[in-house]
Formats: sequence, structure tokens, C-alpha cells
Amino acid sequence: MRLLTVRQIPIRLHSSFLLLAGVMVGWDLLRSGPTAALSALILGTMVFASVLLHELGHALTGRLFGVTTRDITLYPFGGIARMDITNLRAGPEIVISLAGPLVNLVLALLGMVLLQLGLPLAGELVMVNLVLGIFNLVPAFPMDGGRVLRAVISLRRSPAAATRAALSVSRWFAWAFIIAAPLLGSWSLALVGGFLLLSIQAEGVRLARRAALLAAGVDRAAPLAPGWTELAPRDRAGLGFGHPVR
Repeated sequence: MRLLTVRQIPIRLHSSFLLLAGVMVGWDLLRSGPTAALSALILGTMVFASVLLHELGHALTGRLFGVTTRDITLYPFGGIARMDITNLRAGPEIVISLAGPLVNLVLALLGMVLLQLGLPLAGELVMVNLVLGIFNLVPAFPMDGGRVLRAVISLRRSPAAATRAALSVSRWFAWAFIIAAPLLGSWSLALVGGFLLLSIQAEGVRLARRAALLAAGVDRAAPLAPGWTELAPRDRAGLGFGHPVR
């Protein structure tokens, strides 16, 4: 579902987002009453806005390097900005990758100012953006930290070799998230781990296809990475909802 357009970038909302939001607000309404449901709705809106601004940070920074963003889609597990980043150099990729977490840092600092002024939910704004910013710096591809890792490795190795190395590291993080989920009581962490494993598999297929095309003498190979994904794990306090990614 298309929500709006920002700087010629279509912003879309996946239908599963509305379904999950309705279930969560309805559950709080039945369990704790309208006040709790309203607080959950406000907090969810805060997370929604933070993820969207994170994605726009990537997209608008990408424009500085001539990168086009096809659209931004928000899912329950986070946001995906589809960006045309074929042949992007290591330096620009690092800058674009860090732009999203930097937006969250700025929002967290704004929340601290609002907290000093005594505004309600300012503390939640700080926590939400610290979680988003820090979590997305985990070096697990295709999250922001994983893209930074790949870009750094590509300074000394080929893009394909750098991607394979980053995927190997990411696989360890994905399984760590899945194993830690029941221990921490955060099943959304398992969802993030599963999403990472699917992304790793898809990227491996894309690498193999690219290698086959190059071996056949076809220069028009598929890009190594189709977009940016931001992931925000949901914990029991409701911080985060479905980056994480590309």
C-alpha cells in the first residue's frame, strides 16, 4: 500500500504491518484497557517514524553519490529501501550505510533534550532510536554494519570475495540471534535471524548467478546488493518492529 512520496521516493506499507499493528493494539486494549492501547499505538507510531527516517537517511545520502532509490517499504520487521547500487565504491557505500544509524543518533539526542523538558514518551524516543541505531551496526549482512564490513574488506579484495566473507560472518550472527531468542524471551529476534539466513541465501544465489554470467562473457551481471534493509528487534517492552535491508 502506497502511503506517500518523499522527494520523489514512494513510501509503501506492507499489509502485514497493519495486521500486526491491529493485533497488538487490540491485545493491549483487551488486556490492559484503552490507556495501554493508546500508549502502544503512540509507541508504534514512534518506531514507525524512526525506521522511516532511518531509511530516508540512506536514500537521501545515496543521492549525493548518484544512487537512485526505487521505493521504501515498511514491514513488521523493519524497512527496505530498494536502491540501485551496482558498482558502488567502498567509500560511498560506507557513508550511505552509516547515514541511517546517524539519523537514529540525532533522534536519540533530540529525545534527550525533550526528556529534560519533561515531555511524555521522550525516554521511549531515546531508547527506540538507540536500539535501532546500535542494532543495525551489527556486522551482519545485509544490515548496515554488514555492508560496512563488506565495503572495508573490498578495499583489499574483490567485491565478490568481500561479499562472501561478509556473508560468512553474517551467518554466525543469524544463528546467534535464533539461539538467543528463547533465552531472551524475544521471538522477534528469531524472526530477524531467519530473515538474515534468507537474505544470505539469496545473496549467495545472486553471487553465483553473477559469476556464471561473467564466466559466459556477459558483462550485464546482476548487482551484488539490491537495497538497504533495517532491522529492529521487538523486545518485551515493544521497542522495535520488523531493517535491515536491501
